[in-house]
Amino acid sequence: MPMKTMWKCAIATSLLMSLSGCLTGGTLRSAKTLDKGIGEWGIGWTATKYDTGDVTVKVTDSKGAVQTTTTPNSAGSIVVPNILPEVNYHLGVADNLEIGGRASLAALTFEADAKYRFYQGNGLHLAVNPTIGYSPYIFVQMVQLTLPVLATYEFTPNFSVMLGLKGGYWIVSQMSSSSSNSLAGTFSGSGPSVGGAIGVEFRGRTFALRPFVDITRIFENYKATVTDSTGAYSSTADESFGLTLTTFGIAVSWFTGLELEKLDKMDDKLDRIEHKIDDQNKSKQP
Repeated sequence: MPMKTMWKCAIATSLLMSLSGCLTGGTLRSAKTLDKGIGEWGIGWTATKYDTGDVTVKVTDSKGAVQTTTTPNSAGSIVVPNILPEVNYHLGVADNLEIGGRASLAALTFEADAKYRFYQGNGLHLAVNPTIGYSPYIFVQMVQLTLPVLATYEFTPNFSVMLGLKGGYWIVSQMSSSSSNSLAGTFSGSGPSVGGAIGVEFRGRTFALRPFVDITRIFENYKATVTDSTGAYSSTADESFGLTLTTFGIAVSWFTGLELEKLDKMDDKLDRIEHKIDDQNKSKQP
Protein backbone atom coordinates (compact mmCIF):
# COMPACT_ATOMS: atom_id res chain seq x y z
CA MET A 1 0.00 0.00 0.00
CA PRO A 2 1.40 3.46 -0.87
CA MET A 3 2.85 5.44 2.00
CA LYS A 4 0.44 8.29 1.24
CA THR A 5 -2.49 5.94 1.75
CA MET A 6 -1.13 4.69 5.08
CA TRP A 7 -0.57 8.27 6.27
CA LYS A 8 -4.07 9.32 5.24
CA CYS A 9 -5.63 6.35 6.99
CA ALA A 10 -3.69 7.11 10.18
CA ILE A 11 -4.71 10.75 10.41
CA ALA A 12 -8.27 10.08 9.27
CA THR A 13 -8.61 7.45 11.98
CA SER A 14 -7.28 9.92 14.56
CA LEU A 15 -9.84 12.48 13.45
CA LEU A 16 -12.72 10.03 13.61
CA MET A 17 -11.63 9.04 17.12
CA SER A 18 -11.63 12.70 18.14
CA LEU A 19 -15.11 13.24 16.74
CA SER A 20 -16.54 9.86 17.65
CA GLY A 21 -18.88 11.22 20.30
CA CYS A 22 -21.17 12.20 17.47
CA LEU A 23 -20.98 8.79 15.84
CA THR A 24 -21.87 6.66 18.84
CA GLY A 25 -25.37 8.09 18.94
CA GLY A 26 -25.03 9.11 22.57
CA THR A 27 -27.08 7.53 25.31
CA LEU A 28 -29.38 4.65 24.36
CA ARG A 29 -32.89 5.92 25.02
CA SER A 30 -36.09 4.09 25.79
CA ALA A 31 -38.68 3.70 23.05
CA LYS A 32 -41.21 5.03 25.56
CA THR A 33 -42.00 8.70 24.99
CA LEU A 34 -42.49 11.35 27.63
CA ASP A 35 -46.02 12.54 28.32
CA LYS A 36 -46.87 16.00 27.05
CA GLY A 37 -45.30 18.67 29.26
CA ILE A 38 -42.93 16.25 31.04
CA GLY A 39 -39.22 17.04 30.74
CA GLU A 40 -36.18 14.83 31.30
CA TRP A 41 -32.70 16.03 32.23
CA GLY A 42 -29.90 13.50 31.93
CA ILE A 43 -26.15 13.05 32.26
CA GLY A 44 -24.07 10.16 30.97
CA TRP A 45 -20.57 8.73 31.23
CA THR A 46 -18.99 6.53 28.57
CA ALA A 47 -15.79 4.71 27.66
CA THR A 48 -15.16 3.79 24.02
CA LYS A 49 -12.94 1.09 22.53
CA TYR A 50 -11.62 1.90 19.03
CA ASP A 51 -10.64 -0.85 16.58
CA THR A 52 -9.34 0.15 13.15
CA GLY A 53 -10.20 -2.19 10.28
CA ASP A 54 -8.26 -3.48 7.31
CA VAL A 55 -7.41 -1.08 4.49
CA THR A 56 -8.50 -2.17 0.99
CA VAL A 57 -7.05 -0.56 -2.15
CA LYS A 58 -8.38 -1.30 -5.66
CA VAL A 59 -6.08 -0.13 -8.47
CA THR A 60 -6.51 -0.39 -12.24
CA ASP A 61 -3.15 -1.14 -13.84
CA SER A 62 -1.84 -0.05 -17.26
CA LYS A 63 -3.48 -3.05 -18.94
CA GLY A 64 -6.92 -2.29 -17.45
CA ALA A 65 -6.80 -5.09 -14.91
CA VAL A 66 -8.09 -4.40 -11.40
CA GLN A 67 -5.73 -5.30 -8.57
CA THR A 68 -7.03 -5.45 -5.00
CA THR A 69 -4.69 -5.18 -2.03
CA THR A 70 -5.82 -5.60 1.57
CA THR A 71 -3.54 -4.52 4.39
CA PRO A 72 -4.51 -6.11 7.74
CA ASN A 73 -4.97 -3.89 10.73
CA SER A 74 -1.81 -3.71 12.81
CA ALA A 75 -2.72 -0.71 14.96
CA GLY A 76 -4.54 -2.72 17.61
CA SER A 77 -7.17 -1.05 19.75
CA ILE A 78 -7.39 1.70 22.33
CA VAL A 79 -9.92 2.55 25.04
CA VAL A 80 -10.71 6.22 25.67
CA PRO A 81 -12.92 7.22 28.64
CA ASN A 82 -15.14 10.26 28.37
CA ILE A 83 -14.24 11.93 31.67
CA LEU A 84 -16.60 14.88 31.29
CA PRO A 85 -20.24 13.71 31.27
CA GLU A 86 -22.53 14.55 28.39
CA VAL A 87 -25.74 16.44 29.17
CA ASN A 88 -29.10 15.88 27.48
CA TYR A 89 -32.64 17.22 27.75
CA HIS A 90 -35.90 16.00 26.21
CA LEU A 91 -39.50 17.24 26.41
CA GLY A 92 -42.81 15.58 25.59
CA VAL A 93 -44.62 17.85 23.12
CA ALA A 94 -47.56 15.67 22.02
CA ASP A 95 -48.90 12.15 22.31
CA ASN A 96 -46.11 9.71 21.36
CA LEU A 97 -43.75 12.56 20.41
CA GLU A 98 -40.79 14.17 22.17
CA ILE A 99 -37.93 16.41 21.08
CA GLY A 100 -34.56 17.19 22.64
CA GLY A 101 -30.83 17.14 22.28
CA ARG A 102 -27.50 16.46 23.92
CA ALA A 103 -24.11 18.10 24.26
CA SER A 104 -20.74 16.49 24.94
CA LEU A 105 -18.05 19.09 25.62
CA ALA A 106 -15.32 16.44 25.80
CA ALA A 107 -16.07 15.30 22.23
CA LEU A 108 -17.22 18.73 21.00
CA THR A 109 -20.49 17.15 19.92
CA PHE A 110 -23.92 18.77 19.69
CA GLU A 111 -26.97 16.79 18.66
CA ALA A 112 -30.72 17.39 18.17
CA ASP A 113 -33.27 14.60 17.92
CA ALA A 114 -36.96 13.77 17.81
CA LYS A 115 -38.59 10.54 18.94
CA TYR A 116 -41.90 9.19 17.68
CA ARG A 117 -43.49 6.08 19.17
CA PHE A 118 -45.46 4.26 16.48
CA TYR A 119 -46.48 1.18 18.49
CA GLN A 120 -47.47 0.43 22.09
CA GLY A 121 -49.06 -2.73 23.39
CA ASN A 122 -48.57 -5.60 25.86
CA GLY A 123 -45.52 -3.96 27.40
CA LEU A 124 -43.79 -3.43 24.04
CA HIS A 125 -42.89 0.04 22.74
CA LEU A 126 -41.45 0.76 19.26
CA ALA A 127 -40.14 4.15 18.13
CA VAL A 128 -37.97 5.93 15.59
CA ASN A 129 -35.45 8.50 16.82
CA PRO A 130 -33.93 10.53 13.92
CA THR A 131 -30.93 12.65 14.97
CA ILE A 132 -28.57 15.19 13.49
CA GLY A 133 -25.17 15.82 15.09
CA TYR A 134 -22.51 18.46 14.57
CA SER A 135 -18.86 18.49 15.70
CA PRO A 136 -16.42 21.35 14.99
CA TYR A 137 -12.73 20.43 15.13
CA ILE A 138 -10.17 23.22 14.50
CA PHE A 139 -10.28 23.55 10.68
CA VAL A 140 -12.76 20.79 9.82
CA GLN A 141 -16.32 19.94 10.85
CA MET A 142 -18.41 16.79 10.97
CA VAL A 143 -22.13 16.39 10.31
CA GLN A 144 -23.74 13.07 11.19
CA LEU A 145 -27.26 11.95 10.27
CA THR A 146 -28.56 8.88 12.11
CA LEU A 147 -31.84 6.99 12.14
CA PRO A 148 -32.17 4.65 15.15
CA VAL A 149 -35.13 2.30 15.54
CA LEU A 150 -35.81 1.60 19.22
CA ALA A 151 -37.61 -1.23 21.00
CA THR A 152 -38.36 -1.39 24.72
CA TYR A 153 -40.08 -4.19 26.58
CA GLU A 154 -41.40 -3.49 30.09
CA PHE A 155 -41.20 -6.53 32.33
CA THR A 156 -42.45 -4.35 35.19
CA PRO A 157 -43.16 -0.61 35.49
CA ASN A 158 -39.69 -0.29 37.05
CA PHE A 159 -37.61 -2.59 34.82
CA SER A 160 -37.28 -2.67 31.02
CA VAL A 161 -34.94 -4.04 28.37
CA MET A 162 -33.97 -1.70 25.53
CA LEU A 163 -32.71 -2.50 22.02
CA GLY A 164 -31.70 -0.22 19.18
CA LEU A 165 -30.59 -0.57 15.55
CA LYS A 166 -29.28 2.38 13.54
CA GLY A 167 -27.91 3.45 10.22
CA GLY A 168 -26.42 6.78 9.30
CA TYR A 169 -24.13 8.84 7.13
CA TRP A 170 -21.31 11.19 8.14
CA ILE A 171 -19.53 13.99 6.29
CA VAL A 172 -16.25 15.69 7.27
CA SER A 173 -15.48 18.96 5.46
CA GLN A 174 -13.30 22.02 5.98
CA MET A 175 -14.79 24.77 8.13
CA SER A 176 -14.70 27.52 5.49
CA SER A 177 -15.55 26.99 1.84
CA SER A 178 -13.87 30.28 0.90
CA SER A 179 -10.36 29.01 1.69
CA SER A 180 -8.44 25.92 0.65
CA ASN A 181 -6.49 23.91 3.20
CA SER A 182 -4.51 20.89 2.00
CA LEU A 183 -4.61 19.25 5.43
CA ALA A 184 -8.36 19.84 5.67
CA GLY A 185 -8.66 18.28 2.24
CA THR A 186 -6.79 15.22 3.47
CA PHE A 187 -9.08 14.91 6.49
CA SER A 188 -12.26 15.47 4.46
CA GLY A 189 -14.34 12.44 3.63
CA SER A 190 -17.68 10.76 4.08
CA GLY A 191 -19.23 7.37 4.51
CA PRO A 192 -22.00 5.29 6.06
CA SER A 193 -22.25 4.00 9.61
CA VAL A 194 -24.27 1.13 11.06
CA GLY A 195 -24.67 -0.18 14.55
CA GLY A 196 -26.80 -1.37 17.41
CA ALA A 197 -27.17 -1.05 21.16
CA ILE A 198 -28.61 -2.96 24.09
CA GLY A 199 -29.32 -1.83 27.62
CA VAL A 200 -31.63 -2.01 30.60
CA GLU A 201 -33.65 0.67 32.36
CA PHE A 202 -34.35 0.92 36.08
CA ARG A 203 -37.12 3.48 36.39
CA GLY A 204 -38.61 5.20 39.41
CA ARG A 205 -41.23 7.90 39.74
CA THR A 206 -38.77 10.78 39.33
CA PHE A 207 -35.59 9.19 37.93
CA ALA A 208 -34.22 6.54 35.55
CA LEU A 209 -30.91 4.64 35.38
CA ARG A 210 -29.77 3.15 32.05
CA PRO A 211 -26.55 1.13 31.60
CA PHE A 212 -25.94 0.22 27.94
CA VAL A 213 -23.49 -1.08 25.31
CA ASP A 214 -23.33 0.48 21.83
CA ILE A 215 -21.42 -0.91 18.82
CA THR A 216 -20.97 1.32 15.77
CA ARG A 217 -19.11 0.54 12.56
CA ILE A 218 -17.89 3.51 10.50
CA PHE A 219 -16.84 3.19 6.86
CA GLU A 220 -14.83 5.60 4.70
CA ASN A 221 -14.43 5.42 0.94
CA TYR A 222 -12.23 7.82 -1.01
CA LYS A 223 -10.21 8.21 -4.19
CA ALA A 224 -6.42 8.43 -4.42
CA THR A 225 -3.90 8.72 -7.24
CA VAL A 226 -1.40 5.86 -7.34
CA THR A 227 1.81 5.84 -9.42
CA ASP A 228 3.69 2.64 -10.17
CA SER A 229 7.26 2.11 -9.05
CA THR A 230 8.70 3.07 -12.46
CA GLY A 231 6.62 6.23 -12.71
CA ALA A 232 5.44 5.13 -16.15
CA TYR A 233 1.77 5.59 -15.41
CA SER A 234 -0.64 6.70 -12.69
CA SER A 235 -4.22 5.72 -12.03
CA THR A 236 -7.07 6.40 -9.64
CA ALA A 237 -7.44 3.97 -6.77
CA ASP A 238 -10.55 3.21 -4.76
CA GLU A 239 -9.55 2.99 -1.10
CA SER A 240 -11.64 2.08 1.91
CA PHE A 241 -11.21 1.35 5.60
CA GLY A 242 -13.39 1.09 8.67
CA LEU A 243 -13.43 1.88 12.37
CA THR A 244 -15.38 -0.04 15.01
CA LEU A 245 -16.47 1.79 18.18
CA THR A 246 -17.62 -0.21 21.19
CA THR A 247 -19.07 2.13 23.80
CA PHE A 248 -19.91 1.19 27.39
CA GLY A 249 -22.01 3.78 29.18
CA ILE A 250 -24.39 4.61 31.96
CA ALA A 251 -26.95 7.41 32.01
CA VAL A 252 -28.93 8.94 34.85
CA SER A 253 -32.10 11.00 34.23
CA TRP A 254 -34.47 13.13 36.29
CA PHE A 255 -38.04 13.95 35.27
CA THR A 256 -39.57 17.41 35.63
CA GLY A 257 -43.13 18.67 35.30
CA LEU A 258 -44.60 15.78 37.32
CA GLU A 259 -46.21 18.20 39.78
CA LEU A 260 -48.12 19.93 36.99
CA GLU A 261 -49.15 16.55 35.59
CA LYS A 262 -50.49 15.57 39.01
CA LEU A 263 -52.44 18.85 39.28
CA ASP A 264 -53.90 18.31 35.81
CA LYS A 265 -55.07 14.85 36.81
CA MET A 266 -56.65 16.26 39.99
CA ASP A 267 -58.43 18.94 37.93
CA ASP A 268 -59.74 16.26 35.55
CA LYS A 269 -60.95 14.20 38.50
CA LEU A 270 -62.74 17.23 40.03
CA ASP A 271 -64.35 18.02 36.68
CA ARG A 272 -65.68 14.49 36.43
CA ILE A 273 -67.07 14.70 39.97
CA GLU A 274 -68.77 18.04 39.20
CA HIS A 275 -70.30 16.66 36.02
CA LYS A 276 -71.56 13.62 37.92
CA ILE A 277 -73.16 15.82 40.62
CA ASP A 278 -74.76 18.03 37.94
CA ASP A 279 -76.18 14.98 36.19
CA GLN A 280 -77.60 13.66 39.47
CA ASN A 281 -79.21 17.04 40.28
CA LYS A 282 -80.76 17.22 36.82
CA SER A 283 -82.22 13.71 37.21
CA LYS A 284 -83.89 14.71 40.52
CA GLN A 285 -85.63 17.72 39.02
CA PRO A 286 -89.35 17.13 38.27
